[in-house]
Amino acid sequence: MIKAMNFRRCLLLLITIAWFLSSGGTLQAQAFDPTLIEDPEKTEREKREDAERREREQAEREARRKEAMDDYWIRLNPGFLISNTSLSISGQGFRSGTRANMVTKNSGGKPDWMLDLKSRDFPLTKHWGVHLLAHTRTFDLKYQSYRETITADDGSESEETVIEDLGTRMRGYFTLTVPVVYYNVNGQEEGFRFGLGYGPSVVRLQGTAALDSGLTLAPLFLSQDRDTMVRDLQLNTLVQGSIDFTQGDPVYGSLLLGLREPGGLERMGVYLMARGDIKTDITTLFLIHYLTSGQAPGDLLLTPLEAVGAVGLANLNLDFREDFAPSYFIHGEYIWEHAVIRLALGGPMFNRDGFRYSLTGVILSFSVPVRF
Repeated sequence: MIKAMNFRRCLLLLITIAWFLSSGGTLQAQAFDPTLIEDPEKTEREKREDAERREREQAEREARRKEAMDDYWIRLNPGFLISNTSLSISGQGFRSGTRANMVTKNSGGKPDWMLDLKSRDFPLTKHWGVHLLAHTRTFDLKYQSYRETITADDGSESEETVIEDLGTRMRGYFTLTVPVVYYNVNGQEEGFRFGLGYGPSVVRLQGTAALDSGLTLAPLFLSQDRDTMVRDLQLNTLVQGSIDFTQGDPVYGSLLLGLREPGGLERMGVYLMARGDIKTDITTLFLIHYLTSGQAPGDLLLTPLEAVGAVGLANLNLDFREDFAPSYFIHGEYIWEHAVIRLALGGPMFNRDGFRYSLTGVILSFSVPVRF
């Protein structure tokens, strides 16, 4: 009996020892499992390293982007613009007091495509620098503005500006190439920038303008006969206007030189109508009627085509190209990596053959820069 009890005790003891050893081994294995141990200090270090790595990568990307923006020699700016162009013609010397203003009737501006060219920046300081700008504008002006005196019912007088179609038209282009001194607000190419440029330009003008003095209309009312009127119109066009027989319209130049030949005035009328320089406004219709009805002071009974040619030549006629005309260009712009918005004012100003010409363009543009 005692032996049986001792055997059971021994068996129970062995089972207890085996269970303890088994449990102890499992706990020991779990205690040394590295995957179950969390090191807070190592985790925070890894987080800092990841954050620092992301900051370095972002800084490297930003540096590469800025380097790509600065690493170019020429930047093309294709896009579109809204512009308002005007041409002021003022008499100088013995022509002092005569004036003509060609304008765009729509004061809001005319939409058009644009393409200008800019060189890379040459920094002088962090904010100041210099670059070259080439800009081209075309224009087609069909209206003139002038001051008119208005008399009220109480007898008081006041002046107001009138924009009207006087049967004239001026078209052409100007291309300016100017060095621009700029100021960057944030010291980088991106952001707000203001610039002022001054330099040479090429100007092409062709068309007619009515001077407010009315002196060019004198041959139509004072000539005693047809031959005298044609001669005076030819001389006035050569003296009053600015005709370039080498770079101007060769057809117009040849017709002007052959104006006193048989049918010369009629051919000039046909050509001016075909070129779009004659329009049927009230003043033009009145002059054509006057010249075709044989009115005083002499016998000026012209054919309708001859009358059209005479009316066209009675205005200030321009057909020339001016090289190295001084021009200015003032602009403010905001530059992104892929877009540029610009508000600009500028154009040529020069003297030629007794007149001072001032072409002024106000431009609001949006372009997508292409760097080379």
